[in-house]
Formats: sequence, structure tokens, C-alpha cells
Amino acid sequence: MKWISGSTLVGVLAGTLGVLFLVPCAPVRSQNSNKRCYSVEETFYKIHDLKMTPEIKPIKHCYSDKDHPYRYSVVDIPVSLAVGSVRTPEFSPRKTSWHWILVQVERPLPTEQMACMMGVTTGPLDKEKCNSDYPLLRADWIVWNEGHIVSSGSSTTEADDIYTNQYIFKFLGKFPALLGKKYVLEVKFTKDGTPLNVANPHLIVTKIGDE
Repeated sequence: MKWISGSTLVGVLAGTLGVLFLVPCAPVRSQNSNKRCYSVEETFYKIHDLKMTPEIKPIKHCYSDKDHPYRYSVVDIPVSLAVGSVRTPEFSPRKTSWHWILVQVERPLPTEQMACMMGVTTGPLDKEKCNSDYPLLRADWIVWNEGHIVSSGSSTTEADDIYTNQYIFKFLGKFPALLGKKYVLEVKFTKDGTPLNVANPHLIVTKIGDE
């Protein structure tokens, strides 16, 4: 058995510690630190005893902030397009300006089918390709300020849209918003648009010029 002198042991430990201190440490970062996530209740159908049984469960979706074209919007919330009303949280504009109200969907289905369902066809020839039950996205909207109606309107059944590689945006209308005021948007979906829930619909309010 060999003994190591005190001076030698100190040298070995110092050298080892020196190596440890020189190794750089990568910063700890969550994999989802740049993600925005939301959950939408989606309806699935199960076949049981030859009957279609609806089952509703929350599905989580995530996307990157930098990939979102309306990341500067004042409202951006997931919605179901089932018949019924949706009220946004109270919001304030960043500056006095006209603001768009729009619905954003992803594009999981063929483009022609999505255009028919969203009501963004561009003429009678396009409409001829659509199911007679389309469009599914039909909505009336009201903007409130302290209990008073600021503006109101309804969605159109064609055009008023923007396409990107990932999304289709249907513009429901626009309204003037004043800096320092607080607003609530109420949207009433008047037709059953739940088949579009597979496309992760979002209700968005954004200043005109930010789109």
C-alpha cells in the first residue's frame, strides 16, 4: 500500500477542482420557455353498439411565439365555434386606432373545403364547389365599453380573408378603439361550426396595420 504525501494530495485535489471549475455549464432552460400553450375542448365520436357517441375532452396545443403572426394582438383566445356566445376578457388598445376582429384557423383539411367552411370563397364559381350547408362560420359581434355598445356587425359569407402557409384568417369586422378605454368583445356564433374545431380556432383582436 502506497501513501500519498499531504503536498501531493493537495496538488491532485487542486488540479481536479481546477478542471471542474473550467468546464462551462449550459444554462438551464425549459423546453417550453418560448411556447404558448392553450387547451380546447374538442368533440370526438366513438362507435358503441352501432351508435355514434360524442366524447368531449380537452386537447393541449402549443406553438412558438415567434411563429405567431398576431403575437402583438390585444386579444388572442382559443374558442369553440359551436352555437353560442363568447365574451373576451376586458382589454385596452395600445394606441387609438381601428382594430380588426378575426377568427384564425389552422389548415388541417384541403384548402377548398376550408374555404367553404370558413366562408372565404371569392365568387359564384367557388361557391358551386361547396356543400349547401356551408359556410359554417357565421357570427354576430358587439364591442362594449362600460356597458355601452361601441360598434356591432356580422360576418360575411365570402372573401374578407388572408391566407398564410399555416393559417386562414376570416375578418369578422372592425371597430374604433381609444387609448385609455377598456373594451369587451362579445361574439355570438349563430351556426354550428364545431367541425372547424379540429383547426384550433382562435378569436383575435388586433390593431389595423399589425396584420
